Amino acid sequence: MNENLTLGTYQGLLCHHWNDELPLVANVLSAVRPMLVVEIGTMYGGFAAFLADAVKPWGGRVVTVDRVIYPGLEAALADRENLCFVRADVNSGFAVDLIRTLMQECSDRDERTCLYADAQPGREEFFSLGHLACLAGVHDYGTEVEPERLEDWATEYRRLPYRHGAFEALQDAKGGYFVSRFWVVPELMADLG
Repeated sequence: MNENLTLGTYQGLLCHHWNDELPLVANVLSAVRPMLVVEIGTMYGGFAAFLADAVKPWGGRVVTVDRVIYPGLEAALADRENLCFVRADVNSGFAVDLIRTLMQECSDRDERTCLYADAQPGREEFFSLGHLACLAGVHDYGTEVEPERLEDWATEYRRLPYRHGAFEALQDAKGGYFVSRFWVVPELMADLG
């Protein structure tokens, strides 16, 4: 499969998400309203920019972490005041400690958080840190991320699938490739409907 066929764009930035997936993600975010979204794996930067714009209406912010920088990425992301790019290996102790600290600070203020993993090396960080967020998401569900492993993680940390049906329908329409899934803490489910 040609990887470029799966790429969309967001405001001129490449985005390794289908364009018709973005409204589904925006819907999830607007329902949960996280004050902090940590993205593991910036890649082209389009999804980080999208996340920042999606959470801006309620004062949310995004921290995106990756060691790889595509040409012009930092300049393209710099114009969003609620978006912070951290250039670090997501497998490093620094990145893990930073994510843990940011999540804990929000928790101490009773703010909702989201951890989203969109990088193959970052999957382990998702499994070790995802339980710290009230909303957790991954990209590449069923392709690069094994559903069984996520089910085990969700069971262990009491996380419930959130709006999986819409993402599953899109994934089926796209031939099984590159679509997200989200999980929430049970306490939020009653509020989210």
